[in-house]
Amino acid sequence: MVEQAGRTAYHGKNNDQAEEEILLMPFSYLTQKGFDSKNASARMWRSFNHWLNVPKDKLSLVTSILERLYSAVLLLDDVEDDSELRRGIPTAHLILGTARTLNAANYVTLIEIMKLVDLKEPKVIDYVIEMGLGVSKSQGLGIYYRNNFICPTEDEYIEFASGQFNSMFTFVVRLLQLFSDNKTTDFTVLIQKLSLFCQIYNDYLSLHSKKYATLKTFCDDVTEGKFSFPIIHAIHSQPNDDKILNILKQKTKDTETKKYFVRLLEKFGSFEYTIKVLEKLRDEAVEEMNRIGGNSHLEEIFELILNNIDSEVYFDC
Repeated sequence: MVEQAGRTAYHGKNNDQAEEEILLMPFSYLTQKGFDSKNASARMWRSFNHWLNVPKDKLSLVTSILERLYSAVLLLDDVEDDSELRRGIPTAHLILGTARTLNAANYVTLIEIMKLVDLKEPKVIDYVIEMGLGVSKSQGLGIYYRNNFICPTEDEYIEFASGQFNSMFTFVVRLLQLFSDNKTTDFTVLIQKLSLFCQIYNDYLSLHSKKYATLKTFCDDVTEGKFSFPIIHAIHSQPNDDKILNILKQKTKDTETKKYFVRLLEKFGSFEYTIKVLEKLRDEAVEEMNRIGGNSHLEEIFELILNNIDSEVYFDC
């Protein structure tokens, strides 16, 4: 039974524990204990407390709600992308069924929204709605480009692709500021830089990291037919070579074909270009961090990643 701030039985009249376990099983499957993903998302969210100094109990509550909401988003993403692996295990909808997984994602989302309502902060619902719209818009546009086989420009990609991270980062910082004496610092620019960095970095890992392949399958973006950042660069930099487009259109699961796809990206300089963009975003983010007042925790995350670009560190998305 889940209780929050004196509220009981908002999951159902009987609030039966066995019933709860059934409803939450896809979510519990995704978030099962023993999972050590080197996922840096929560670490990055918490790093904003360097500036905000939120009490530990409030920080723990906010990040817990955010992580559960984000896991619910991942359940939906995996269904929409027809993903086969998440965190090194088969995706929840492949094990427990699509309908049950969608229901669990919605159920968890409503539970966490009720917890936010119990905070009795008038702005919270607006924050939740804006976050949900941002996440849905980002995912929806990605699906549109993929399903209609339209390769976006780099500028179009930048406009929509980091929306999921940006919405989540904005949401958590707004929540933390509710419990902070620092309510004036504007983190908008920094969040935009961080969000784009995280998305492009994950795009790179999907195509280049052996460790990431064990968590999400080898080159899962190719199988998905996704126009990720390195792929967009390759397509637009080689307008007279349609091999990348032809392979992507097949949504192949063939390992040898995907290995050839990666070699083409290397040949076209797309990985090298991606790393340069990541370094530029890092420099711009650090400049913004210094303007705000510096943050050694965030700088450590950047250095950990860029000193070993194929490291085990990644952002779950």
